[in-house]
Amino acid sequence: MTMILSFKRAIWTTILSTVVPIWGQIVSHTSQDCEKSCSIYVGVQGGPASYNGRYTAQEGVNTVAFESGSTSGIIGGCIGVDGRIGSGYLAIEGNVYYDTLDHMIGLLTSATGIPNHIIKIKNPLLGSGIAKLGFYAGDVAVYALGGVTAGRWYFGLENDSAINWTRGIAPQNSMFFSKNMMGAKVGGGVRFPFFYDWLDFDVQYSYNWYGECPLPPLRDLQTNLIWNHTFRNDQHLFLFSLNADLYSF
Repeated sequence: MTMILSFKRAIWTTILSTVVPIWGQIVSHTSQDCEKSCSIYVGVQGGPASYNGRYTAQEGVNTVAFESGSTSGIIGGCIGVDGRIGSGYLAIEGNVYYDTLDHMIGLLTSATGIPNHIIKIKNPLLGSGIAKLGFYAGDVAVYALGGVTAGRWYFGLENDSAINWTRGIAPQNSMFFSKNMMGAKVGGGVRFPFFYDWLDFDVQYSYNWYGECPLPPLRDLQTNLIWNHTFRNDQHLFLFSLNADLYSF
């Protein structure tokens, strides 16, 4: 009996002395891999933006339409989670930006050549939620992105004429409207390691489409016509981002 117990004890001692170190090495190796490939990060972002808008005013018979573009500056930040699976790259990211867009254009409404009808467009606050999917070439990640974008848009209609109504706007009067608009965001980028394993640099392009924004109908009291005003907005963003890892897992 004593010999059997001694034999069993020897077997378990051998198993434990062999398996435990191997398991410890596996756990240690897996933990190191996860620290290098999965992380929660925050970043600061900025760059230029190109705005393209289309304004339409119509009253059933007459239609006034124009397209106009403008450039602005973007500054903001992001928070996200990214991971490396083999040579694949995957990230989920949320962004908030301040946009300096403050666009104004004057439309001619008479033969005098005076731009009585003034259009103003502002978009101070932007946000988006995106997914990035790509691959690694060495330590550099190349990815495509897609998601949703939203913005707080402000539209102004002014009539500088001292006499005549202009497309539903009284003389020497102005009207302002604001609306939250949501749309699609698509693009791509490149992510470079910048400092050790916890700081990286990101270059990104995205096309942001917000759709159309119809304003409330306006009645012209001189002609008794009802004018419908519509804005269509989209932007191209070119952003540079510096991201820092907060936590790896």
